[in-house]
Amino acid sequence: MKKSIIFLMLLVNLSVFSQEGISGIVTYKIESNFEIKSDTIENSLLKKVFESLLSNGKQTDHLLFKLKFNSKRTVFLKDNTLSSNKNGINPIEIELKIRGKIFSELSTKINLTKINSAKILVRDSLNFNWKLTKETKTIAGYLCYKATGIKRIFKRNTYLEKPIIAWYSPELNILAGPSGYRKLPGLILELNEVGLLTFKVSEIEFNNDIKIEKVPNYKIYDRKEYDQILRERRLGNN
Repeated sequence: MKKSIIFLMLLVNLSVFSQEGISGIVTYKIESNFEIKSDTIENSLLKKVFESLLSNGKQTDHLLFKLKFNSKRTVFLKDNTLSSNKNGINPIEIELKIRGKIFSELSTKINLTKINSAKILVRDSLNFNWKLTKETKTIAGYLCYKATGIKRIFKRNTYLEKPIIAWYSPELNILAGPSGYRKLPGLILELNEVGLLTFKVSEIEFNNDIKIEKVPNYKIYDRKEYDQILRERRLGNN
């Protein structure tokens, strides 16, 4: 009888996380992995500027991001209830502002990013080349597995490949994560962009009344097209 009750409880828990209508919000906090080195800078004024960036980059308490989800789609955006850092330039805020608001249809391998400064969308094809491992750790009470991958990013008129490390939980049947990272067999609770940022789960709220905004009807560019536009603008300003 006792075994039957335990088995029934397991079935109930599984059904909660696999039901069609599940929705909610995941809150992530941000930590800096920025690699800004001032040791080799000889100009004293320029060195102070870089050291200020390093200091401001550690101030992340005011930076929280929300992943709103349901069984079909997600949107990832900044929590605007918190004020921005007023103490100078923060490289993390600049980086995240560039990324914009990210819309994902979970049945596809496409993300659409709304660029904050313009009424356009940038289309990204998911190609993180995830490699699943057997390494585990517990995050927020959930058993998580480690996955590694690669992300190609456009920096300084060229493409760089950045390693990424994700910790996802199969206990949470939400095939999504922060900043457009997804297509792992469970919710990503921690995501480390090596040399850039780490996203760590702060809170998970299941709420079937959550409303997810629709993708705006803006002009869509492929990522390569948008990168070319940025490249031409930079060359034009030189």
